[in-house]
Amino acid sequence: MFHPRGEISEDLKFKVYRNPNHGELMVEWTNPTSESSDIRVFSSTGQVVLITTTEPKSSSQKLDLSDLTQEIYFLQIISADQVLETQKFIKL
Repeated sequence: MFHPRGEISEDLKFKVYRNPNHGELMVEWTNPTSESSDIRVFSSTGQVVLITTTEPKSSSQKLDLSDLTQEIYFLQIISADQVLETQKFIKL
């Protein structure tokens, strides 16, 4: 379920770039965790359109969004069923 104002961890800072993008999005974070995390992408209607799992201790993840339509999306990083961060991006 999408929670646009999920509880944000102050320890994890992340950025998404090329925003807007044409199908490839890079996600980077500054404090990798020792466990894997989920990255979930939601449409503007709240539908989950992508779920991927990060490797433990990784600090970046490239997402292939070429199959998504032009729209505003929300990206969340989730660890231990807790939303760590939410950001929006635009797919052109």
